Amino acid sequence: MNNNAAVYNLGSDGWNNIELNSGGFELETDQVKSHGSQTFLLGCEKEGDGHITGQWIRGNYGIKFGYFTPNKDIDYEVFLEDNASIRYKQIIK
Repeated sequence: MNNNAAVYNLGSDGWNNIELNSGGFELETDQVKSHGSQTFLLGCEKEGDGHITGQWIRGNYGIKFGYFTPNKDIDYEVFLEDNASIRYKQIIK
């Protein structure tokens, strides 16, 4: 099963060194530019929480998001914002 995570930068500054983890699967990208987006196809090898981290201005920030299991497809939208907050929304297929 596959899961998608669409990451949207809603802010005026870029987010760097983005890392996404889901159920034992890890992806990373150098940057999501201001008002840009990137979609990640996330595999899932085992059950577990998702996690996203990134660098904004001078700090590193992250949150846990969702719960991944190998037998269920779940999509997420992740929003990066200028106040260094990260939030997400689960998308029902």
